[in-house]
Amino acid sequence: MRFIIYITMLLALSISSCSGHSTGKDKPNIVLINIDDMGWKDVGFMGSEYYETPHIDNLSASGIVFTNGYAASANCAPSRACLMTGQWTPRHGIYTVGSSERGASKHRKLIPTENTTVLAEKFKIFPEILAKNGYKTCHAGKWHLSDNPLEYGFDGNIGGGHNGHPKSYYPPYKNVHIQVDHDDYLTDLIMEKTLEYVDTVSSPFFLYYAPYAVHTPIHPVKRFLEKYNQKPGSNGQNNAKYATMVENLDRNIGLLLT
Repeated sequence: MRFIIYITMLLALSISSCSGHSTGKDKPNIVLINIDDMGWKDVGFMGSEYYETPHIDNLSASGIVFTNGYAASANCAPSRACLMTGQWTPRHGIYTVGSSERGASKHRKLIPTENTTVLAEKFKIFPEILAKNGYKTCHAGKWHLSDNPLEYGFDGNIGGGHNGHPKSYYPPYKNVHIQVDHDDYLTDLIMEKTLEYVDTVSSPFFLYYAPYAVHTPIHPVKRFLEKYNQKPGSNGQNNAKYATMVENLDRNIGLLLT
């Protein structure tokens, strides 16, 4: 069984006033980064010598690393629903991706739990709370909880839909609806449009950056491939194609922080 781990980082990108009250001008911008399907040891600060993540490593050095934390579910959609609502899976009913009827029925030891694939709009998600408190809210990347995150209180949506992963990281992306201006790798295009948003928004903002990478399909970032093909593996890590996706993800996070 594949073990899926999510790394989540919460960053306050500006410091609020210490006056005891907060106005719109001194509220901190908030960025939540949810990396999809990255293993816990696929980053430098957790010991990887093959995969290169200098920007994520710098975040760990300047913040707090929680080594005894767990996702609410080891699966894409339910963990995201828990993150947005603050509730366990039995509350919102998203237990897994697709149907819970896995495998041949004759081998099942339990009756499959009834599953839903869309987060009911009755659930209030925390970006809605931020919006009511003066924040502009933007989703960028993978949503996976409905067809459109704009129906859940986000002001902006960059590439988010009900799809769990892109059919291709190179255009045409097919199931990712985003304006394509040139032959961009999907992660780069989403970050380009995310930076445009960050550079132009004037109000305090909340950005939920949930890149599709490094979820399958493993489509290498071509400009990094030769480097990793020539780099010796270490500690069981030697997937050159995956390594290019990790480095490019880290590069985009660096651009966002800059």
